[in-house]
Amino acid sequence: MAAPIADWREKLKVHPLCQRLKEISDKEPQADGSGEAKSLLAVKNGDLFVWDSVSANVVYCNLKHLLSDSSSTETYHFQVLLCTDVPRFEVKGLSLNSCSSHLAIWGPRGVHVLELPQRWGKLSEFEGGKDVINCRTITIGSRYLASSPSLQVHQITWHPGSPCDTHLAVLTSDNVFSVYSLTDSERPVSAACVMPGEMSTVQGSPSKLNISAHLGETAVAFNFGPPQELQAVQRPFQPPQPSDTLTVWPVFLVKGNGDILVTYSDVVSNRPLQLPTQGPLVMCPPAEDNYGVDACSILCLDTSPPVIIMATCDGQLHHCLLLPTTDADGKPKELTPAPGLPRYQHPVQPMLYVLESVELELSLTDASGLDSVSHDLSQDPFTCPIKLMKDPCSTDRYHCCHSAGVHSIALPWVHNLHQFFSDDVCEFVLPEDQDPAAPVLGMDIVSDPTLTPTLLVLSVEYEFTALPMSNKYRSTFSAGLRDASNLESLSSPLRRIAAEPFSQQIAKILHRSQSNPILLTNPKTEMSQQACFQLLTRVTRVLREEYVQKQEHAQQELDTRVRILTEHKVQQLQELRDLEHSKEGLREMAHRLADRLENYKEQEKHTLERLEKIMRKLQSRVPTLSLAEKQMHSELLKLKEKAEEQKKNLAQLRLKQQHQLRQLGQPKSASSPSTHMRPQQLTHIKDILKEEGEEIAALTKQISQLQMETSL
Repeated sequence: MAAPIADWREKLKVHPLCQRLKEISDKEPQADGSGEAKSLLAVKNGDLFVWDSVSANVVYCNLKHLLSDSSSTETYHFQVLLCTDVPRFEVKGLSLNSCSSHLAIWGPRGVHVLELPQRWGKLSEFEGGKDVINCRTITIGSRYLASSPSLQVHQITWHPGSPCDTHLAVLTSDNVFSVYSLTDSERPVSAACVMPGEMSTVQGSPSKLNISAHLGETAVAFNFGPPQELQAVQRPFQPPQPSDTLTVWPVFLVKGNGDILVTYSDVVSNRPLQLPTQGPLVMCPPAEDNYGVDACSILCLDTSPPVIIMATCDGQLHHCLLLPTTDADGKPKELTPAPGLPRYQHPVQPMLYVLESVELELSLTDASGLDSVSHDLSQDPFTCPIKLMKDPCSTDRYHCCHSAGVHSIALPWVHNLHQFFSDDVCEFVLPEDQDPAAPVLGMDIVSDPTLTPTLLVLSVEYEFTALPMSNKYRSTFSAGLRDASNLESLSSPLRRIAAEPFSQQIAKILHRSQSNPILLTNPKTEMSQQACFQLLTRVTRVLREEYVQKQEHAQQELDTRVRILTEHKVQQLQELRDLEHSKEGLREMAHRLADRLENYKEQEKHTLERLEKIMRKLQSRVPTLSLAEKQMHSELLKLKEKAEEQKKNLAQLRLKQQHQLRQLGQPKSASSPSTHMRPQQLTHIKDILKEEGEEIAALTKQISQLQMETSL
């Protein structure tokens, strides 16, 4: 079964669909040199859809058919889906909804949705496998896009919160994020002006064009985040209703200048959602260039907590953690209702924590070969040369597509996020006195593997303090595998009983949630008596709770463990002595049993011989014959009769021989015929006599043997 699966990739290269696409590439005019990548194919569950830009239709084939070993026409069959309303704009991408019922065809100047036909037949093809099919085409917001020649579509995505998977989210160049339903394709269900503080409104047509595109303040891409539950605002003189909640989908939008905004979309409620757009989100640590001034794409991974990836046109990828905004005490800010007495509480504005940045190698050639592309990009700051796409098979991996190739990026640290953020750990490494005269002059990390990771701090007295870095936030996956391998290598049955080693139990007991930091103060500064007392009290409490008590607990566990193991050792030693004594007794008993066994074997042999003699004597004295003896007697009688008959025959032969001898001895007369026998006759007679003599001898011998057996 593995051979066909590995072979379908080779079959796809010779598929008639590929031959058709090659012909299309020969007929297609020269590209405009924009340098942007396109998404002219869509794949889901083995269904492959490709846009034919020359014929303005969609070509479809099922990749699962290539798994067949046969080379029939059904294996290499493809279908052409014609649009009832042919797109008159340049198509940049295809987008298939999750239930594979509609295919969106979009470009900068329009959005069309192709309603896929029904499937039936043996191979479950569209309309039973017809070669060419006319498909109903739905136009999305055509009147609004035709209202301005400079209005463009930046991105479209199927709304993940749609109950029937028939809502399409569209971002246009006028900073308007709209959600359209296929039932009413010209009027948006909701339209949000992507400007900080603007309220989301439901209207017949969005607001007019914004001229902020020249300043890089236009949203160029968006992506949906995980859904959130909004609690209803309690009305005056009304009892609270805990079940009154609303599920909204956050939409993360990135502008060309690198600002990230958040708006909230809902397609389930009947009334419009009144929530202002949040942002730009604070990115920590801050950067002078706001992590790039030419952003082109954004992606939100379905992890916990969510990971936001922002891409720039120069190949920079910034991986950010999305966390709620905290106050000065480090606590999340409480939800506050939006102005105007809304129905639901306003969600907390999140923050972005940039963990790492990745630089892609966009081209393998030198920089001189990219002058024309960079010149075109400078003219159009809202193009997206890098497109981000999620990996449906893995939440910690995504893919990048641009005009020079495709990249796959994996984030192995995503597996550790859940455990890292589930523990509330607060550790002070090296705090200074609050006196401003005692600042830290320098800090760095020694990362040389031969020196082990170490935190190096320079104090106000120009003294270095070196602290080893803790590795408690190591990968849980690798640690789990290592612990499992250690458990498998244990040879003691007592250690295999417990799922957790005793050393880890002691480590958990000695684990400290607080520690006494190394205090560095200015020697010229004198502390007050109250400050000294507070410091002494804190140090004493921490030492008592985090050190002394836990060490006493660990000592008790160790003493208990030692006592139990000592008792087990004494008991096992006693059992070993008992086993040695039992071993000697068993060995002596085995020798005795072996001697008795030999004696019993000899006695059994003599007894069997005596029994055989007794049985023979008893059988000889029985007055009646047994069935076997009767049969033997009858056989002997028959042999006796045969022997008598042979004797008679032998006597007759002898008489004949004597008569012949007498005849031979008489003189021959002249008239009598000659009695001389020929040599052949003599030889024949001799053979007959010899055979009869042998038979007589055999019968005689057999009779003598039977007589001997009968006498016994």
